[in-house]
Amino acid sequence: MNFFFQSLCFLFLFSVMPAFSAPKIECDVPKYDFGTVIAGDAITHRFVIWNRGDEPLEIVKIKNCCGVETSVDPMIIAPGTNAICTSVFTTKNRSGEQDKQILLVTNDKKHLYYDLRMTGILQMPIEFTPRWVRLDNLLADSPVSEIISATNMLKVAVTLDSVSVAQKELTAEIAETSDRGWKIRLSSTSSLPVGQLNTRVILNFSTGPVEVPVVGTIRPVIQSSPETILFNSSATGEVERQVMLRSGDGRSFDIVSASLENAEGSVATERLVDGKWRIRLSVQPKSIVNGSVLHIRTSLEAQSVLDFPLLLK
Repeated sequence: MNFFFQSLCFLFLFSVMPAFSAPKIECDVPKYDFGTVIAGDAITHRFVIWNRGDEPLEIVKIKNCCGVETSVDPMIIAPGTNAICTSVFTTKNRSGEQDKQILLVTNDKKHLYYDLRMTGILQMPIEFTPRWVRLDNLLADSPVSEIISATNMLKVAVTLDSVSVAQKELTAEIAETSDRGWKIRLSSTSSLPVGQLNTRVILNFSTGPVEVPVVGTIRPVIQSSPETILFNSSATGEVERQVMLRSGDGRSFDIVSASLENAEGSVATERLVDGKWRIRLSVQPKSIVNGSVLHIRTSLEAQSVLDFPLLLK
């Protein structure tokens, strides 16, 4: 009997105990798909954030994805009420599929990080191909001739006011114009500098500028081995070294002159085959100072002067 009575008391107490109080964050539509739009203008969306718990819901912090700014008003949401979460996505200079995350840091222990999304596809007002102009493995004096195609994606007329290129050895000009498109020719005006090329073609449209990256690797017309000539500082008497020269595309060239500057010794040149030379030099290491070089003049306009440092080790 006592056991039955105690059980009834326990059930009664359990039934009258208040439920555990807590905030509860919800958003009926946590993902906003803005579809396919032209990039440039900002996209604004307002999410409705509800507190369906029985304690105040606090938005402690907002973590935005790149390009998005978000505010929540109010930041503390009473039970049974809502707040407006306004997210602004800046679309300028962006294109392609977009998936932007907004994280709300809350005091809802079941949803400490609440995930909102803005998704869609951005089209550039002006689409262009190729997206990058690659000039890989060109010789310094190789001619450049590339075509960039641009298309107006807007429903209104657009004009291409001017084109330019940031590399002085290159030029860009409008080669062809149609109702909704343009062809721009990129070409070289002189030899390009040896090394990594990183520049851009600038298309100034009435809607604003568009930049087309131009990248590549430019090789020397005359390639050498070695590029620096090393000598032992403790050596006595004359020490012989040689330098091999060859043209990158097998073309013939002449050595107009070869001499030592700021060092004592002699230089002899030998043509091996068309486009390939051997330079023999005999040098007094003790005469080498800062600025000592093997100075060579060639018949190639792109590389008429070659200087090889003489270094002591």
